[in-house]
Amino acid sequence: MNLPSDLSILEDLRSEDTRRQDQAFTQIYRAYFPLIRAYVNKNSGSAEEAKDIFQDTLVVFFKQIREGLEISHSIRAYLYSIARNRWLHTLRGTRPTQDVEDAPEVVALTDDSMEVLAREERAGVLTKLVDSLGERCQELLRLFYFDKAAFKVIQERLGLTSEGQAKTQKYRCLQQLRELVKKNSEILTVLRDQ
Repeated sequence: MNLPSDLSILEDLRSEDTRRQDQAFTQIYRAYFPLIRAYVNKNSGSAEEAKDIFQDTLVVFFKQIREGLEISHSIRAYLYSIARNRWLHTLRGTRPTQDVEDAPEVVALTDDSMEVLAREERAGVLTKLVDSLGERCQELLRLFYFDKAAFKVIQERLGLTSEGQAKTQKYRCLQQLRELVKKNSEILTVLRDQ
């Protein structure tokens, strides 16, 4: 998906033309809501809660942009940071210091929040790649990398004849994954740059 230009979105949001503003919000929603939804879902939230958080985030963002806020990072990172802070308040059962309509907060994007964003993007890309592998490879890689299972355990779970066969299967699955990465230069860019 091509992400919208931050500059054009900011210009549209600052414009007095409501059609341009609506167009900017549509672009923002299409481009960035999936990121926020994934974050909220991954952190014990529902789809409805993700929508609420995203709506709150857009209100805060729009108000700040209209008040002349200059952002030093991407809109994507800025929205993620606002949504993340709002979701953390929700999980703690607290409200932000002020209601959404009054929120003057300027969310500082620390190196930590940028790293979290980059890590989640890489994880999402890798998940899509692994999902395109067969079920057997998915299970083997999950057992090895996420469950930290020994080859003996992998052998037993997958019904293989030896630990050596488990090692060979892991090697072949990784080769398939490498080939998928090589075929898609966009994925390679995300994995390198982030």
